[in-house]
Amino acid sequence: MSSQLLEILNGVKTMSIVGMCKNAGKTTMLNWMLHHDRLRGTLGLTSIGRDGESTDVVTGTEKPGIFVREGTLIATARDMLRLGDVTTEILATTGIPTPLGEVVILRARSAGNVQLAGPSITSQLREVSRMFFELGADKSIIDGALGRKSLGARAVAEGVVLCTGASYHMSMEKVVADTANIYRIMNLPKAETLPPEAEEGLEKCLKEHGEALAPGALTDSMVVPLLRSGVLRGGRLVVKDPSRVPWISSGPARCGWKPPRPPGPCASPSTPCPPTGGNSTRTSSWPG
Repeated sequence: MSSQLLEILNGVKTMSIVGMCKNAGKTTMLNWMLHHDRLRGTLGLTSIGRDGESTDVVTGTEKPGIFVREGTLIATARDMLRLGDVTTEILATTGIPTPLGEVVILRARSAGNVQLAGPSITSQLREVSRMFFELGADKSIIDGALGRKSLGARAVAEGVVLCTGASYHMSMEKVVADTANIYRIMNLPKAETLPPEAEEGLEKCLKEHGEALAPGALTDSMVVPLLRSGVLRGGRLVVKDPSRVPWISSGPARCGWKPPRPPGPCASPSTPCPPTGGNSTRTSSWPG
């Protein structure tokens, strides 16, 4: 399994690590990838929240540190520089403000522990990744934050590492079911053609064209009436990326809808997955 996972991880240039909940193991997964040269090439590393501290600032529990190898590029706030034990060289300033100071890009001149506090806006994350590659990185890794499913957007990362575990819920059945649901959503088949955008509402567009491009994020209040009215039966609904679909939502499930099940694992949300047969409602994502 680890060899297959590493093959997938080494096949993408940008990836984000997203957790189902707090303490789901994002930092542990990040350290697993960083150790023993599991990921090839020069890595660029940032975080959408604060990571690498020894004690969680919210729960007060012990947390694993982040250990980087020499040569790793790091994007973090200036106030974090004094908290690590790695020797660094400042390569560039970004102009991106945070409560902990401007985000700067460093190169680790020795192996050691670092603390991360990076950008919080998706456009800023894209800019940091662009700067990583300009400065010689082969991969950009974003350590995610609780509830930030926008990190699953293809505009941010080609691949998503989803971390889950017992801290999500006391019922293991719910942990497994919700994790599988999010996996299916993140691997929706890629739309080969772009349908008309539903500027005047999804129902009107579906009735007129039999398909529609959702202009933004889908919500229960948008989807449930379509399912109840039957307008989605045999139709095609396209979203711009999997982050626009409700990840944990009970409304559509009550109406008997589940995301189409992909035929097998996909390397990343942008990897094409052939549509599965037998679904009366087809949901796809457009590679935006």
